Amino acid sequence: IYSMQKKLNEELKVSIDEINAKAHEIANLNKAISEAESGGGYTANDLRDKRNLLEREVARLAGATPFTGNVESNITVDPSATKTKTENYVLNINGFNIVDGVKVHPITVDNSNSNDGFYDVYYVRQDAVKIPFAQEIKDGKVGAILALRGKSINTSTGLPTDGIIQNVYSKINAFATGLIESINNIYADVGVTNMVSNNIDFDPNKTPVVDSGKNIKTGSFYVKVYDTNGNIIAKREIKINPATTLLGTTNSIESQMKANIDDNKDNNATNDIDDMLQFSVSSTQTKNIQISMLPEFKDKGYRFSIEDKLATNELNSGTNFAGALGMNRFFDGQSAKDMDITTYLKQDPTKLQAGRSEILGDNTVALNMVQHQYEKFDFSVNDVTTNSTTYGYFDSITSYIGIQTQTAVSKNDTVTAKFNAVEKEYQSVTKVNIDEELTNLIRYQTSYGAAAKVIQTVDQMMNTLLGLKQ
Repeated sequence: IYSMQKKLNEELKVSIDEINAKAHEIANLNKAISEAESGGGYTANDLRDKRNLLEREVARLAGATPFTGNVESNITVDPSATKTKTENYVLNINGFNIVDGVKVHPITVDNSNSNDGFYDVYYVRQDAVKIPFAQEIKDGKVGAILALRGKSINTSTGLPTDGIIQNVYSKINAFATGLIESINNIYADVGVTNMVSNNIDFDPNKTPVVDSGKNIKTGSFYVKVYDTNGNIIAKREIKINPATTLLGTTNSIESQMKANIDDNKDNNATNDIDDMLQFSVSSTQTKNIQISMLPEFKDKGYRFSIEDKLATNELNSGTNFAGALGMNRFFDGQSAKDMDITTYLKQDPTKLQAGRSEILGDNTVALNMVQHQYEKFDFSVNDVTTNSTTYGYFDSITSYIGIQTQTAVSKNDTVTAKFNAVEKEYQSVTKVNIDEELTNLIRYQTSYGAAAKVIQTVDQMMNTLLGLKQ
């Protein structure tokens, strides 16, 4: 889909260049027509026919409409020339004059605001000011390309914000993102000795996690530690409210992880979450969260996991903290373009776990994976969130594509029928009708024969009269 969109983007530039080239040809023809007809009494039919063809080609590309008329003015400087007539010509695209007499106001494209190379379209006024023009081109090949690719470019992402293909692209990315996050949120309940998140692009000290742009919600999640028998030996609830940040001494994930709390209620201050786990955020330019088991507990075979505290029985009713940040991943990537099974599972599939612990018969995570297909999750596109099952959302994407395709086919049939009717009428007016010309030939030939017979009769009458006189 992305490749298709990029191909349309290149076709857009080629078509705009073609429009500008033909606009310059038309302007040159206008000059030639004006020079040829300046003496009066002569119409440059061949030049005008050529201009008509170019007008049709520009109209096919962008729905252009020509306007012509004669402007008559008095000339007082030269007494011998009292009046002059000049042609007033404009080629208009939805209110903008791309050709004005012998002047051309070109359409330009610019992809400097897009890392993906998507072009913005501008109209260049006579004073060299660029006006955004993509929204104004609704017809022709360029209008169709923009309707498919998208007309507006997001300056932050560099991608189109609208268009049929962009809508499909965004929906599929939303589907992939929702699937990645929800599965990873479930798989974070698998016991491990180390978790490293995806890269984070927000300030861990100042930005509340719910305002980070990640799909993190208020609520709570549990951090749990298991012994070698799969028993929970420590469990701590981490709360997220609208002001909770990653780092900080108060109201942060860090402060809650490091708090000196007797998690297992055994009055032992050396075997709690803060004693067994280390929480940190890397200080490098590429930041990520790391939670790791301290060596002395790791050597004992202890494992830890993250489990959402669900507000209801639905899997989507938790914070989605682990899934949104990719704390213990089943899937790598964040969109449909880079979605993949995480590297260590691809390299060694035996590391895939069905349960929270490695105890034989523990299949709690696998059961949640099975339940996943029946659960509803949030899929967001351009600030519009849809709550649906993964299958239901994917089915809505395919239905959208089918509806748009059927609409395009139906519209194409209608437009083609109209075009054929207009083209037939145009050809009947502009082309030579052989039947009509043959009929005229016979009519003129018959008239000529009749006229010759009249002359012959008159000649005979004159000869007869002269003979009588003699």
